[in-house]
Amino acid sequence: MKILIDVDALETAGLLAPETAAMLRTHAVRGTGTTAINALLALGVVATAAGINALLPRPSLTAIFGTAFILSGSWFSRHSIQWRKLGAIWMVVGALVLSAALAIIIQRPLAGSLVPIPILLLVGWYAGSRLLIGLVPLAIAAAIGGSTGYWHAVYEISVQEPSLTIVLFTLLGWLAWHMALRCAGKTQALAIVFARVCVVLVNLGFWIGSLWGDTPGRLWDQAGADRMFSSAGAAIPPVAFAIAWAMALLAAGAWAASKGRNFLVNTVATFAVIHMYTQWFERLGLTPISVTVGGLIALAVGFLAWHYNRQIFSDED
Repeated sequence: MKILIDVDALETAGLLAPETAAMLRTHAVRGTGTTAINALLALGVVATAAGINALLPRPSLTAIFGTAFILSGSWFSRHSIQWRKLGAIWMVVGALVLSAALAIIIQRPLAGSLVPIPILLLVGWYAGSRLLIGLVPLAIAAAIGGSTGYWHAVYEISVQEPSLTIVLFTLLGWLAWHMALRCAGKTQALAIVFARVCVVLVNLGFWIGSLWGDTPGRLWDQAGADRMFSSAGAAIPPVAFAIAWAMALLAAGAWAASKGRNFLVNTVATFAVIHMYTQWFERLGLTPISVTVGGLIALAVGFLAWHYNRQIFSDED
């Protein structure tokens, strides 16, 4: 578990020796540098895979190319410590290229999303790639109608089965989290990444549900698909999602704060702001009274959180 601490404050208070504080600062700088390098590598891997798929003339040839990358990367990872990192990068590129090529060959949304899942999962685990493992929940989401889009100055998120998305990724995230608690090393790190992406997808399901409501299964019902962007006649109304989302955020935030889970605290805070912003404009309207009441509620919650943290640390002292 990662712990957020103020090294300077602890050193000033005499709780950390200068040597220990210097060691922690060095480790933090090294960790930040590693994160930046991994982000750059991830961007390069995705760009390379996308370029290869665009350059090669036939998807079948692209699939062969991706498979060759996976096999050669695996060989380097097993037989050369010096080139292990390069081998892992090759495997990641190959897995993305092969997955995209198979999806194009199949040309069916459901199967095209499901077939790459075992490739991403197996290669991701073998290569220790958090990028590939993080893409597995996204591929599952795509199989049930999830997607993103972009055109000039407009970004789009589509969740066509909000209820199924919430239930499915709550279950998968819970399973991944319990796996992380029982494992160590590479498997634990990858399971945590999987669980975190599931948390984001659950919140997206709540978000879209709070806007449009949901009639579970309408993705596979042509009559329901024609009403996809209308909340009229939804079996589960938008307000039900809005209330359930608020309750889930409160519960998750309280648990995360008590356990020191920074990622979940930050995620809850982010989506709580999105939730408030969305419901404000969709239902309450932007009026002086609603702004004042919202501000007072935020101050009250913040004060209670501050008092709670202060009491916890006072009891520990």
